[in-house]
Amino acid sequence: MTFQGVDYYDVDGMLEPEERAVRDMVRGWVEEEVMPIIQRHYVDKTFPTELISPMAELGFLGANLPEKYGCAGLNNVAYGIIMQELERGDSGLRSFASVQGALVMYPIHAFGSEEQRQTWLPALASGEKIGCFGLTEPDFGSNPGGMLTRAVKDGDEWVLNGAKMWITNGSMADVAVVWAKTGEVDDAGSIRGFIVETDRDGFSAKDQKGKLSLLASDTSELVLQDVRVPDANLLPGSGGLKSPLMCLTQARYGIAWGAVGAAMACYDEAVSYAGNRVQFGGKPIAATQIQQVRLAEMLTEITKAQLLVLRLGRLKDAGTMRPQQVSMAKRNNVNMACECAREARRLLGANGILVEYQAMRHMANLESVYTYEGTHDVHGLILGQDITGAGDHPGVRGGLLSVCHPADFGGGSAGAGPRRRLGRRSRAAPGSGRRGAHPDRGRRAPHVGDGLSGKLHGVCAHGALRIPGGGWPVPVRAQPALPGDAAAGPGARGRGQSTGLGGARRRAVVRGAAPRRSRGGSPARASRGGLPSLRARRVALPPLAPPARSRLRRPAELARRVAGRGRPVVPGGRHGGRRLDPVDRPFGATRRPRSRAPVGRLTALDRPLRRRGEAGVRTAQARAVCPTCRRRPGRIAAG
Repeated sequence: MTFQGVDYYDVDGMLEPEERAVRDMVRGWVEEEVMPIIQRHYVDKTFPTELISPMAELGFLGANLPEKYGCAGLNNVAYGIIMQELERGDSGLRSFASVQGALVMYPIHAFGSEEQRQTWLPALASGEKIGCFGLTEPDFGSNPGGMLTRAVKDGDEWVLNGAKMWITNGSMADVAVVWAKTGEVDDAGSIRGFIVETDRDGFSAKDQKGKLSLLASDTSELVLQDVRVPDANLLPGSGGLKSPLMCLTQARYGIAWGAVGAAMACYDEAVSYAGNRVQFGGKPIAATQIQQVRLAEMLTEITKAQLLVLRLGRLKDAGTMRPQQVSMAKRNNVNMACECAREARRLLGANGILVEYQAMRHMANLESVYTYEGTHDVHGLILGQDITGAGDHPGVRGGLLSVCHPADFGGGSAGAGPRRRLGRRSRAAPGSGRRGAHPDRGRRAPHVGDGLSGKLHGVCAHGALRIPGGGWPVPVRAQPALPGDAAAGPGARGRGQSTGLGGARRRAVVRGAAPRRSRGGSPARASRGGLPSLRARRVALPPLAPPARSRLRRPAELARRVAGRGRPVVPGGRHGGRRLDPVDRPFGATRRPRSRAPVGRLTALDRPLRRRGEAGVRTAQARAVCPTCRRRPGRIAAG
C-alpha cells in the first residue's frame, strides 16, 4: 500500500508549494526505488550503490547549496523534507546523503577556496565523487578536541598521521575531509581541515565488522600513515574546533528531520497491521484500547516533532537558528523515533522481528542515530549549559566539575548514569518560613565526571580544593557546619540531609562497607543538635608514608587542630564520665554517636597514632571540606 503520510495537524498547510512538490517527488521515489530493495540490502549488509546516481540526478546531494556549483539550491525546509523521506526508507540511505551534503560539501563550500569549490562541489553533487568526513577517532568521540591525528608542514606539503573511526562512506569514498591538529597535541585551536584523496599513498580504509545497526550503510575505519597532501588541499577558512562543529550542526539538522521519517514509517506500519490483525472473537487488535493508546501516543509525539523541525527550518532559512536549538531538535526527535519504533515492534508481536516488517530495522538503526552526531546525553548537556549559563563557570573553563551545589555544576560525561536527588531532607533555607525547605529539594545531582577531558575529578568548583588536571583533594582543616552559620549557605548539610552520593557512587567514595540503616529502613540520622558528625564518609586516599615521630609527640594538640572546634578531644576512648558533644567524642569512645555513616579503613598516617593510643584522631586529609559550600568532595570516575 502506498504511503499516505502522517499529518494530524495539517502541517502540509504550512509548507510552500515548492516544498510540497519536493516532498511528493521524494516520497514517490522512495516508494518505487527504495522500499523494494532495502530489505535485501539490510540482510546482506550492503549499501545500495545503485541508488547513488538517481539520488544525484534528482538533486538530493547538497540540495541546500547554491545552484552555481551544480546543487539544487533549495531552502532548508525542503532539504529537511528530503532527509525525512530518505530516512523513512532507511537510516543508512539518509546517512549517505547527509554525509555527502552536510559533512563533505558544506565544509568545502564554507571553508574552502573558490578553486576548491569549483573542483569538488560539482563532482560531489553529481555523484561522480563520493566523500566522507574524518573527525571521530577510536579514543575520542564526544570529545573531538582531544584528537591525536596530526598534520605537520613539510615544505609545500602537509604530512598526516592518525586514525579515524565510525566513518560513513569511508570504504567507497573518493575524497575525505580530514580534521587534524597542526600544532601541539593538546592545542584544539590548531585543528584544520584537509581535503585528502583516498588514493594517496598511506591512506587506507577498512570496513567496520560486527555491526548490529545500520547494516545497509558503509561504515569504516580510516588510517593515515605519512599521507602527503599539497598545501592547496588545506581548507583555508578552517580553524579550531568550531569549524568541524559547524559541520556537525548542519548534519544534526538533517538528522532531526530524518528521525521524523523513521517514526512515520513505524507508525504507518503499526496502524495498518493493527487494522488487519484479527484476534479475540474476530475483532482487529486496533479495536482494543491498549493498542489505541499506543497508537495515540505515537501520533502525538510525531506531531510535536513535525512542528519542532518545521519551526527550526524556518529559523535556519531566516539565519537566526542557534546550534543549541538544533541540539534540542536532534535530541528530542531521535529519542521520539526510538520510542515509536519500539512500540511499533511490540504491537506487531512476533512478526515485529521479521525483516519483512520495518519496525525492527528502524529500531536497530535508530540506536546508532541516537549516538552519532552528538549523543543524547551530550545534547542534554549543551541545552543545560545554555539554559543555566553554567558553561561560563570557572570550573568548566578549567576542566573541573563540582560535586557541591547543583548550581555549581558545569559539565559532565556523555555516559552519565541515573541521577540522584539532592537534599531530600534538609534544614530550612534562611527566610523560607517553613521547615525542610531547601533550594536543592527536588533537583537532581549531576553525574560527576569530565566529559571533555575524560580525567578523574573529585575537586570543588569553588577552587578551595582545586587540583589542576584532577586528582585527590588537598588536605585542609575540617570545618563542620554549625547552626546559623551564614557561611555554610544552602549547600550546608543539616540534620539528616543527604550528600547526594548514593549507591555505586557512595561505594566509589567510601572505603569500607555500605552505610548501615536504622530500624525504619532509612539511613541513620546525623547527631543531635543538627551538627554533622566527624564520622563522615571518608575520601579514599592513596597510601601515605607515616609522618616523622617528631610530629607525634603532642597528639592532644594535633587532635584539637584536626577537630577544628577549639575544645580538647579526649584520646584513648575514655571521656572521664563527661557526656561529650558528638563532634568532640573521639572515635574510640565507648558510647558511639548516633550517626552511623561508614568509617573507612585507617590510612598509613592514622596507624602510628592508634599505636600511641590516639584512637580518636582522624587526619584532615580524610575530612577535607570546601569552606564555601561545606561539601566533602570525592573522587568519582567519569562516565
